[in-house]
Amino acid sequence: MISNAWFSTEYEQYKFLAFILFIIFSLIVSNYVHKKGLLYPEDNRRLVHAAVGLTMSFSTIVFSSKFSPSFIAIAFIFLNIIAFKSKVLSGIHSQKRKSYGTIYFPLSFLIVSYFFWEKNQFLILSLLILAISDPVAAQIGSRKSSTKKFKVWYDYKTVNGTVAFFTSSILILIIGNIFILEYKLIDSISFILITAIFATISEITSKKGTDNLSIPIISILIMIGLNDQFLIHQEVIDKLYIPLKLIAITFILFIPYRIKVLSISGYFSSITMGALIILFGNTVQFILIALFFVLSSFLNLIIKKYTLRKSKNSHRNILQVICNGGVAICICIYEYFNPNPINIYLYAATVAAAMSDTWATEFGKLSESKPILITSFRPIEHGLSGGITMIGILGSLLGSSIIGLATYLLIDSELILIFGIIFTGFLAALFDSLIGDKLQGKYETESGKIIESMQVDANLISGYKIINNNFVNLMATITGPFLMYLTIYFMNQ
Repeated sequence: MISNAWFSTEYEQYKFLAFILFIIFSLIVSNYVHKKGLLYPEDNRRLVHAAVGLTMSFSTIVFSSKFSPSFIAIAFIFLNIIAFKSKVLSGIHSQKRKSYGTIYFPLSFLIVSYFFWEKNQFLILSLLILAISDPVAAQIGSRKSSTKKFKVWYDYKTVNGTVAFFTSSILILIIGNIFILEYKLIDSISFILITAIFATISEITSKKGTDNLSIPIISILIMIGLNDQFLIHQEVIDKLYIPLKLIAITFILFIPYRIKVLSISGYFSSITMGALIILFGNTVQFILIALFFVLSSFLNLIIKKYTLRKSKNSHRNILQVICNGGVAICICIYEYFNPNPINIYLYAATVAAAMSDTWATEFGKLSESKPILITSFRPIEHGLSGGITMIGILGSLLGSSIIGLATYLLIDSELILIFGIIFTGFLAALFDSLIGDKLQGKYETESGKIIESMQVDANLISGYKIINNNFVNLMATITGPFLMYLTIYFMNQ
C-alpha cells in the first residue's frame, strides 16, 4: 500500500526527481536495447511510449499541482526536438518512417494537463488511451497477417490495428467507468462508445505522429462534454438525443463528402468538429457553422457546373477543415468554460471570415478576366493566392453578409455589431489575399509554370516555404475575431 505521504505537497520535489529519473532511465534502456539489437526499433519505441505514457497518466494523483508535470513535459519537448535533429536517442528515433510522435506526446500531455488538471478522472483516461491503445494498435497492425491497409489522410493504417485500438479503448473506458466514474447503464454505453469512436477517428486521421497530439485532446474533450450533458439531461429520452445528434451530423456531412467537397479525412474531421459543437456549443453556434459548411458545399457544386476551373480549396482535407473551422471550435469551447457576451460575436466573425474567403474563391472562378494582385494590381493566373476579381469581391461580401444576417435573426443584437461581423469577415478575406500575395510561397517549375506547392523540379521565387494556403486561411479566421474584438473594444470606450 502506498503511503499517504507520497501524495502530500511535502514530497513534491522528490516525486519530481523520481519522474525525471524514471523517464531518463527509460530512454537510456531503450538506447541500449536498440544498440544491442534486442528488439526491432518500432517495438522498442512502443515499449518506451507505453512506459512513459503510463507513468505520466497517473501524475494527476501523484502531484499536488500541474506545475511540476508541466515542467517535465516542457523539458522533454525540447529534449526530443534536440534528439530528433541530432539523431541521438536512437531507441525512440530509429524507426524507418518519419514521425514527430515523441515531440507531440509531451506536448499533448502539457496541453491537457494545463487546461484540465482538475478533471483528473478524464485526464487519466485520455492519457491511458494514448499510452496503451496506440502501441497495441501499432503492434497488432505491424503483424504480417495485417495485410488490409487503408489511408484516411497521410499515414497508412491496418484494419486489424484500428480494430485493436478501438477494442482496447473500450476496455480502458469500461474499467474506468467501473472504478472511477460509475455511470448508469445508458450513460455508460454512450460514454464508452462515443469516446472510443472519436479516439479512433483521431488515430486514423494522423500524419507523422500527430495522433499522439490529437488522441488525448479529442478524447478528454469528448469525455468532459458527455459528462456535462449527462448532468444536464436527467431523463433517459433526453440522453438519447446526444447519440442521435451525432448520428445525424454524420449523415448530413456525408453529402459534401459524396459530392467531393470533402475528402475522407476532411469528412472525419468535420464529424469531430460537429461533435464538439453539439457537446459544447449552443444552437446559434451550430447553425452558423452549419450554414458555412452546407452553403459553401452547395455553392461549390453549383459553380462546378459553370466552370472547369478547380479551386485549391475544393475537396477539403483535414488540414483545410481545421484551418477554416478550428478557430470557431476553440472560441466555442472557450465560451463554454468562460462565458462572455462578446464571444458569440467573435465566433460569428471567424465563421464570416471563413465564409467570405471561401465564397470569394468560388465566385472568382466565374470571372472571365484574370485576377489582379491585391497590392500591385498586376494580372496573375487563376488559382494563385493574392489575386482578386470583382465578382470574387462581391461573393466575399455576400458570404460574410449571410453570416451577419443569420446572427441578426438568431440573437437580439445591435445593428452596428451585425455590420461589424459582416465587414470584419470581409476584411479578413482581403487580408487573406494580402498574405497570399506577399508571404505565401510560390514556386516556378522547369516549364515556367507558377505553382503554390513544393515539387522536386520547382524553385521558390517568392514568399516563404512554411507559409502555404492552409496557413493563410488560418490567419484569415484569426483576423476576423481579432478585428471584431477591436471593434467592440473601441465601441465601449
